[in-house]
Amino acid sequence: MGTKEAQRGRARARNGGGSSRRVWCAFRHILPQISFYLIVTTTLLIPSAMLTEASLSFLGFGLREPLVSWGRLLNAALDVTVIGRYPWFLIPAAFIVVTVCASTFVGEGLREAFDATADGSRHCRS
Repeated sequence: MGTKEAQRGRARARNGGGSSRRVWCAFRHILPQISFYLIVTTTLLIPSAMLTEASLSFLGFGLREPLVSWGRLLNAALDVTVIGRYPWFLIPAAFIVVTVCASTFVGEGLREAFDATADGSRHCRS
């Protein structure tokens, strides 16, 4: 090993190693700060994904025949004779509304629970 490589090795050892140390610092310091945003964003994106899938399946672009989707069930309920004979085909619409609203309420509740600006006692005072 040359002198340049030895100096780099000593400098790396002095600075706490290579990239693994930086990754650990990122997870230790940055991840707790953004975990609130990740949780809230995920819970608020779930209703959007559900409505997108149901809409695409309703229009015929979603899941195919062997798989069941709320959108496909709603598409089958378009026929008036089907609704007259099988009124439970409207149940998927109720489930879509309830599930989307529940997921949205959970996301909003988490946002309000973790929001530091909503509670005056969490502000830094000078």
